[in-house]
Amino acid sequence: MKFLQRPKSPRRLRVLEIGATHVSGGIFVPDGQGGVTCERRETVELTDAIEGGGDTSTDLDRALAVLKTSLGGGPVHLVLPGHLALTKAVRLPAAVAAQRDKLIAFEARQNIPYDLDEVCWDHQLLAETPAEIVVLIAAAKIDAVTAFTSPIGAAGFEPVTVQPAGIALERAYRSTLAGGATEPVLLVGIGARSTHLVFIEGEAYHLRTLALAGHTITRGIAQALDQSFAEAEQLKRQVLGGVVTLPPESPAGRAVQAAVDAFGARLILEISRSLVTHKRQNGGTDPTRVILTGGGARVPGLAEKLTAKLQRPVEPLGLSEGTAELWGGAVAAAGKSKVVNLLPAALVKTQLARGRRPRWIAAAAMLILALALPGIHFQRLAAARAEAATNLGRSITPHYVWQDQIRRDETRLDQIEHEIKILQQLLSSQAGWTRFLVDLQTRMGAVEDVWFERLQVLPPATNGRGASLRAAPPEMSDPDALPAMPDPIKLRVSGRLLDRENPLSRVSQAAFEQATMLLGSLVESPFVLQTEGERFDAADPGILRFDFTLIINPAAGL
Repeated sequence: MKFLQRPKSPRRLRVLEIGATHVSGGIFVPDGQGGVTCERRETVELTDAIEGGGDTSTDLDRALAVLKTSLGGGPVHLVLPGHLALTKAVRLPAAVAAQRDKLIAFEARQNIPYDLDEVCWDHQLLAETPAEIVVLIAAAKIDAVTAFTSPIGAAGFEPVTVQPAGIALERAYRSTLAGGATEPVLLVGIGARSTHLVFIEGEAYHLRTLALAGHTITRGIAQALDQSFAEAEQLKRQVLGGVVTLPPESPAGRAVQAAVDAFGARLILEISRSLVTHKRQNGGTDPTRVILTGGGARVPGLAEKLTAKLQRPVEPLGLSEGTAELWGGAVAAAGKSKVVNLLPAALVKTQLARGRRPRWIAAAAMLILALALPGIHFQRLAAARAEAATNLGRSITPHYVWQDQIRRDETRLDQIEHEIKILQQLLSSQAGWTRFLVDLQTRMGAVEDVWFERLQVLPPATNGRGASLRAAPPEMSDPDALPAMPDPIKLRVSGRLLDRENPLSRVSQAAFEQATMLLGSLVESPFVLQTEGERFDAADPGILRFDFTLIINPAAGL
């Protein structure tokens, strides 16, 4: 007689995506081929977190309670807001497995602007060749991650993984491909507080997060109309969502349009600059098309502006259900390959302990049973061996004293060698500054009618307690530790540009283009990694004031 077997229910994945203005949750069912199907989804707006500041714990608790009722509790995969995570792809020389982890840990110390004890960090292998490997390093402050995992746990969920929104976005795009990625593309995800630029080429990808998003438009409207942030946000949503139509010549209509235009211009500039940097620093290929997603992608006319300026087709991501980050988090959780997990170490240990508890109980029972009968014999044998160990310890005590002295001498020798290396680096950097200034003068001469008024080396950043964020020297007790490299130098530059065509009136668009050309030329300099904090002032007739920060390439030897 055959018994009917009850079919197994499909494995379900709970995913939470926490944004700046909402919390989304869903239940997904893996299809076994790397894809997922959305079974249930719900989004709760965070009314107290519109501007992203202040204490929003009460509002978050309310949203999690609603999602707990809708989705049920249990294990959950969390997608962290993009502005809280730091991600960077680095190229490393190929090495054996034993040395690879040390190389990755060294790169993490150089690229993460905090002590590793203060962050949750992980890595993912993107590409590998016989000569080198490409590794994505991701990190987030432990306090920032705990601010979400603690209320999630209190609400009845059990966080299993924590992944940045930018990485989830990349997974969401790959889930829409039928035959895998065959052409380089640029994925642009515009959220409320950050925008993700994901350069995807084959299996590898590079991620950059911009502090330029939907809130940028809101702040522009608030400043133009002298409104609060909440009032400007409501006006923006009503106008851009088509709920309210304003006359173009009205103050509110002009303010909204000006904020949208300014946001589009800045976004196009950042994308253009990122394309150049991606080709020069990462050796990437120009993307053939741009994929647009996120709440900010619904800004009227934005896709058309990007198409005209970037000279590439701009298309929507095309996911029919849920937000892209929520969907991507489910795809990553359903996949078999390793993904970045920023779950705090305390929660990881708790999960491991919970999984090992049954084995510990069984092992303890077997140990008690094994020791019950031969206990007396083992006790006598242990006493004899303990006495022999005591006698041996007395005889080798002098050797311990000599060994300690040798270790102290070796530590002092390592410290002296490290100080010598620092002095050698200072000597070699003197000639580098001369070459750098000559390079600046050459590039200014190519642009013409521009001069610098002030060059100021900015002090290194601190961690809030007066301690520099510069990487500490390696431990002298570790002979395999790699030497620490200094953080990039930041040079604040102020200057002016003369508009010969309009000496008695406001500077023309050509002057702004000339300043942009100067910035682009500086980015191409071998002494410069990138520029940031650009500001322009056209208040004086015929003069365009500007200032920006140059991030000096550490490899230039300055």
